[in-house]
Parts: sequence; structure tokens; C-alpha cells
Amino acid sequence: MVKPDKVKEGIEYFKIAYEVFPDIVALNQIALGHEMLGDKKVAADYFQRIKAQAETEGNDAYVQAAELGLRRCDSQA
Repeated sequence: MVKPDKVKEGIEYFKIAYEVFPDIVALNQIALGHEMLGDKKVAADYFQRIKAQAETEGNDAYVQAAELGLRRCDSQA
């Protein structure tokens, strides 16, 4: 069972973490949190950021994960 308040709290912590150290894992957690809450537009925005950062870093696994996330967001529309 999803506890929206806890998910929102987690998102805020990951945003702070990303500001301190811009690790793609934090972006992924933010995107997944928004997706869990049903915020498809916001989640898609973060999946786009993940994809861009992953392409810059040459991280194929996260490029694919971002593309899957974007497809999920599109299919839920």
C-alpha cells in the first residue's frame, strides 16, 4: 500500500540529495515516486532528465530505464 505522504517526503529527500551530489539514482527515485503518486507529467519530466543525463554519462542502462518510464507514463495517459 502506498502512503502518499511518505512518498512525497522521500521525493523531497532525494531532491536534496541530488542537489548535493547529482547522481542519476536520485533522479530515478524522484521519477518513480511521482509515478507512484500518479503524477504522470512530472514523472515524465524527470524521466526525460534521467535520459539526458544518462546519455551524457554514456549509461545505457539508465537510458533504457528512462525510455521504459516514459513509455509507462505515455501508456497511463
